[in-house]
Amino acid sequence: VMSPSPTLTSSGVIFASAGEIGDYPGGTENVYTRSLVTNTTTLVSGARNTISGGVSNVIIGSFRDPAISADGNMVAFDGGQVFVRDVRTSPNFAQLVSRGVNGQLGNGASSRPSISNDGSVVAYQSSATNLSSLSDANGTFDVFVRNFNAGPTSALVSVDAAGAAGNAASTLPVLSADGTFVAFEYTPCRSGLPSG
Repeated sequence: VMSPSPTLTSSGVIFASAGEIGDYPGGTENVYTRSLVTNTTTLVSGARNTISGGVSNVIIGSFRDPAISADGNMVAFDGGQVFVRDVRTSPNFAQLVSRGVNGQLGNGASSRPSISNDGSVVAYQSSATNLSSLSDANGTFDVFVRNFNAGPTSALVSVDAAGAAGNAASTLPVLSADGTFVAFEYTPCRSGLPSG
């Protein structure tokens, strides 16, 4: 059973999708890539090792919302936290994207990754409060961007003109092809309106 929301590379020859297929049943969703040139399917998520602060752990669970780079080599996905895997050079490792400022796991759920064409930048939404050195006390989802060429942590990007975190939910990020712009949905507080 495949998900209804696969993503496709810019060349249209490799796609990523979440679901349960073929030789990889498990009762939970996993993320796969499928090459339309070689007719091969690769399991991207599942019981694989992740590098988190220099410690290897096994990630097991349901995985969804794949985002794939233009060449099909980098796949970001959501498993409660956000991970990225280089399917060409790292067959056994998925790297934690939503890591805290000290290398620890995010202390809240992270999801909805979007990836740049070259796979070096990943945007995502998270309710975690330990991903950035900026104060984040709004108690809801914010949007973060991790640039693997710039450092090991994520930048909080759903901020106001003064650089402070937004006071309401920011979700559903979409990166530009080169990873220099990110669009997202912001749900402003509507104080003064009647409840219900």
